[in-house]
Amino acid sequence: MFRTSLRLQEMGYYHPDGSRSISYKERLYRVFGYRGHRRRSRSRSHGADDADDYVPLWKKSFPLDRMIPSSHPVLISLLLFLVFLGLLHTFLKLRTLHQEVQTLHYRVNEQVPLADVMSNFTTGLSGFTRMFMEVKMLRQEVQMLQQQMNTYAPLADMVPNFASEWLGAKIIHGSSSETYQPTENSGILSGITSFLFSSNLRRVVIQEQTPLHPGNCWCFSGGEGHLVVSLAQPAAVSHVTLGHISKSQSPTGNTSSAPRKFSVYGLWNTRDPGVYLGTVTYNIDGPSFQTSRLGNPSEDSFCYVKLQVHNNWGNKDYTCIYSFKIHGSTST
Repeated sequence: MFRTSLRLQEMGYYHPDGSRSISYKERLYRVFGYRGHRRRSRSRSHGADDADDYVPLWKKSFPLDRMIPSSHPVLISLLLFLVFLGLLHTFLKLRTLHQEVQTLHYRVNEQVPLADVMSNFTTGLSGFTRMFMEVKMLRQEVQMLQQQMNTYAPLADMVPNFASEWLGAKIIHGSSSETYQPTENSGILSGITSFLFSSNLRRVVIQEQTPLHPGNCWCFSGGEGHLVVSLAQPAAVSHVTLGHISKSQSPTGNTSSAPRKFSVYGLWNTRDPGVYLGTVTYNIDGPSFQTSRLGNPSEDSFCYVKLQVHNNWGNKDYTCIYSFKIHGSTST
């Protein structure tokens, strides 16, 4: 749709006869643009002279002519000079600090040279290693001395032993395991000899032999067995001592027949199932006589004590017991 405008007529957009010199078509939507676009449109309409009035948006946001006036070159030079002075001051400070660090390093190196420090450190390390080896050797000597003292004067000899045959203790042969027989025998005479031989061997356990001699022991078949001892007098049991030869005493250096894990029970009579007093492990790398405190002691006094061996250190044929001692206190 075409139309005329009074404003356009006043501006000379129509011929004198009224005909249109310029016409435009009305759009259905409005085109939005920024101010600069409008100014460029006006410049195209009014001429090229108006194009010089266009100012970009970034110049309006950052007016450099106001921030740093071009009419003051002295101010710009002063700012650049101040920046140069700041950089120079920082450089001189860093240089002075570097020189001080080097001077301190030279002084320390002159007083204690690095080579001397490393030499002293190496000497001290070697001295410490030598002292450590000497302490280790002394500890081994002390352990060997303790084993020798325990062999010839065991700690168990310093306290009462209620399982001593010299005080009246006895082995209950009928309630103990059978003695190990390396060969099979037959006949009545062999049976009587075996019974007497077994009885004598069981007695070795409570005869308090010191020191222990290889082979002078009581053996039972396999790794599990038991021994019942009638105490010299009723006592409340708190400690037990088990004896076996050490590896250094063994002719073969093998002590696999020694008991490993065993339990102790207190009995009032031979038919009594017993009161559990504790379980102990014998260490074959330790001394020959090993005294252990029972884990479940009782204040009651017992007339009999049962030694129950559960296993040994690997011997499948037999288990050997050299000595068994019982410690505690009597009832008042």
